[in-house]
Amino acid sequence: MAKTEEQKGISHDQNFKNLILDYPKDSLRFFAEAEAFDLADDVTITPVRQEQLKDRLGDHFCELDTPLKVEWPDGSRAAALFVAEEETEAGTFSIHRMCRYCVHLSELMETDRVVPVAILLRTGKYPTSLVLSGDRHTFLRFEIIACDLKGIPVDRYMDSDNIVARVNLPNMAYDRERRLEVYAKAREGLVELESDPNRRIKYSEFIDMYAGLDESDLILYQEQYSGIFILFFKVTAQSINSQGYNGIILYIQDVMFPSLIPPSPNGTGIT
Repeated sequence: MAKTEEQKGISHDQNFKNLILDYPKDSLRFFAEAEAFDLADDVTITPVRQEQLKDRLGDHFCELDTPLKVEWPDGSRAAALFVAEEETEAGTFSIHRMCRYCVHLSELMETDRVVPVAILLRTGKYPTSLVLSGDRHTFLRFEIIACDLKGIPVDRYMDSDNIVARVNLPNMAYDRERRLEVYAKAREGLVELESDPNRRIKYSEFIDMYAGLDESDLILYQEQYSGIFILFFKVTAQSINSQGYNGIILYIQDVMFPSLIPPSPNGTGIT
């Protein structure tokens, strides 16, 4: 019997929460492109408390995925709240729940500048607006930015300098025969755009998880894209070794590159 993602310990919610908190600006530029495509580098982004205050102690709490407060230091715009919710299955997304979240957060933070963003991992039918009205008047109109990952053509971001877009290439739309090309471009982007070795390892795992390659695919990848494979190892391993993290180097060698990088005499795999 095949294990479920939960049994395998996969939490898409936590994966995307980590991604957004590690790269908040690129996350908003990508996931909330319609509103934040021109987000400047000098803006200040602060995570907001996830668990909202309860009206009564016995009430259930509302927990948001990743609310972010964006502030412009020059005062050119008023601060805005971006409420990002990851939904694995598009069909289970509730716009009513999202509306409640945003209204509660608006009241809590005393602002009307709230941008709701739904990050949909698997495509399907989902609402993008909610309208409450009578016979003569509309009393509420609520809309969201929907980032439907499987609906995004992968070629749009294959050479992007946005690291969040690059590591999400495997989640976008492409023909299966291009899976190794897409995987290679995601890894290439990670090497080019991230200098921190620990984050390289962290989001290498993210790419692997969503690429879903099997053992035969990985063998083909090593054969066809050995340049990227070796570059990732050398750049990451040299950086880590300079900090004395030999245990992580051995992880890279033994777990990520077992058949391509032989151990060196000093046991680190670095030559």
